[in-house]
Amino acid sequence: MRVLLATRIFAPDRAAAAFRLQALVSALRDRGASVEVLTTTSRDGFLMFSETEALRVKRWPAMRDAAGYVRGYLPYLSFDVPLAWRLLVAQRPDVVVVEPPPTTGAVVRCITGVRSALTRRRIPYVYYAADVWSDASASTGAPPWVLSALRGLESWALRGAMSVIAVSDGVADRVREMGARTVHVVPNGIDTETFCVEDPSPDVSAGWRERYDIPSGPFLLYAGTAS
Repeated sequence: MRVLLATRIFAPDRAAAAFRLQALVSALRDRGASVEVLTTTSRDGFLMFSETEALRVKRWPAMRDAAGYVRGYLPYLSFDVPLAWRLLVAQRPDVVVVEPPPTTGAVVRCITGVRSALTRRRIPYVYYAADVWSDASASTGAPPWVLSALRGLESWALRGAMSVIAVSDGVADRVREMGARTVHVVPNGIDTETFCVEDPSPDVSAGWRERYDIPSGPFLLYAGTAS
């Protein structure tokens, strides 16, 4: 099976989505799939795995914010516009997996539809719903016309997907309301091979506190996002 992954975030980017997608690619390769990733160039030279015959990572420059992330309407467009051509000329996949934002999902639906019509062989895609973007944008006070356009685009991308992966039951219910037909709930997890205690001995624990300037006594480590 040939899987094409379209995502603005991928290793070596330091983001939760990059770790999740790395796990997805590894699982697909373990099952004998050939994976091609269409993503962006990265400022970070740290590579999390190397390319092989079963994995090809093709990068294209995109705008990044001050923190180094492809985040914001213009950076999204800087990835989505070239993506349309890259999807057109890519070797025909059996399935496309697409990451948010909804604009990327809309580009994938459009181009896979064109290629399916030209070849009379359907190219399905799977949409990953880490959140409902139009709902999240509403909480930030975005203008009504922006919310309306984003909701329409997100609904269109969801309706065209062969299946949608949702991170929670709440997200699954919402994407069904927006037109998603087949929804699978896959909760967030953690890579315990990467995020683990190297040595649980008390001496090492003390060393970690000193290295990261952690005060004595109990402390809270929050591994998530806050807005």
